[in-house]
Amino acid sequence: MRWNILAVDDDTSTTRQIKEFLDGRINGSDDELAVDVTNDFDKALQELDKMLYDLVILDVFKGKVGLKIKIRPGEDILQEIQRRCFIPVIFYTALLSAVNDKKSDLVYVVHKTTGGLEELKTAVINLINTGLPAVNRGIINHFFRVQAEYMWKFVEPRWKEFNRIVDTKSLAYLLSRRLAMSLTRENIQYFIDSLGGSAATGTITGDFVHPVEYYIYPPIGAQYNTGDILSRKEKKRTIYGIILTPSCDMVQDDARKARSEYVLATGCIPLSETEEGKEWLQRGSSNTKTDLAEFMKNNKKKGQKERYYFLPGTFFLPGLFVDFQRIYTIPFNELNGFEKTATLDSPFAESLLNRFCRYIGRIGTADLHESEIESLINNIQKARKKKK
Repeated sequence: MRWNILAVDDDTSTTRQIKEFLDGRINGSDDELAVDVTNDFDKALQELDKMLYDLVILDVFKGKVGLKIKIRPGEDILQEIQRRCFIPVIFYTALLSAVNDKKSDLVYVVHKTTGGLEELKTAVINLINTGLPAVNRGIINHFFRVQAEYMWKFVEPRWKEFNRIVDTKSLAYLLSRRLAMSLTRENIQYFIDSLGGSAATGTITGDFVHPVEYYIYPPIGAQYNTGDILSRKEKKRTIYGIILTPSCDMVQDDARKARSEYVLATGCIPLSETEEGKEWLQRGSSNTKTDLAEFMKNNKKKGQKERYYFLPGTFFLPGLFVDFQRIYTIPFNELNGFEKTATLDSPFAESLLNRFCRYIGRIGTADLHESEIESLINNIQKARKKKK
């Protein structure tokens, strides 16, 4: 794959060396680095607007480094990049202390003298190997393809009709929804395949899902929604709950008041604290493992089958069972005392509510006595014999 890199430094000899050293194929791989350079900090962002770059190499200072120099355009460019888009950054500087506080897993710092071009190249390869530039490029290309198909194959042939009856805002809404639906589970496989199959969902297809497909993580915005998973530290453990109140009742007005004074939630328990989990941990038999596996598929073998709903564990959430007997209410104005860990995505949020309604709305009736059932069966057999 060809990786596009922009190097920004007002020293022409430095940018020339970077380009000469990095341009070309990476040894032992099919990847190729293509380096563009600019010696004008003011034009760097214009260059980012012209082309989709996978990585940016930045100097910090303008002019020669000295104690009296306070102009740090490299920092300004980083802030602007972080405001408008996602591109990993490498600071290539002679004064590490100026940007050490900016260093992170996606913002590297390399010393021009002690590290040099070899360390710079290593940093470039390490950032590419995180896989994030590939995911970033894949998402952008996916949206370009969806937009092109919609505009050329649907809008363009109907433009005379569209131009008469559809305003710009309506067209923007239709296109946005088209883009959103292109990332539903049924349509996302093309995007995953463009990454060579290396995505969170791996090779899980068909009627099976990966645990991360249950969630939106992190949750979007400050608005509370049905299916928000709440957490709070209590003593030495974290407790979890999930919101059941309809999202529309939690929309706040201009006075920051919601329609619901209280929010309905239900508690969650760790998988290891359930009856099936405890039995499997204690006994470890194939039968207890089967019971636990069925329980995790929401097919409980013992007790009230509709009482629980399983939330699979991920790197940001432990495996949990929603327990519909642990219902409680939270004053809306006290929700900020909880952290929104994630939001249960569609259709799992709807499935949770459906199960809750079945559980809470069930009507218990007495069963027929076994002797009556046996008598009814015998009567059916007698009726068959008479017909013969």
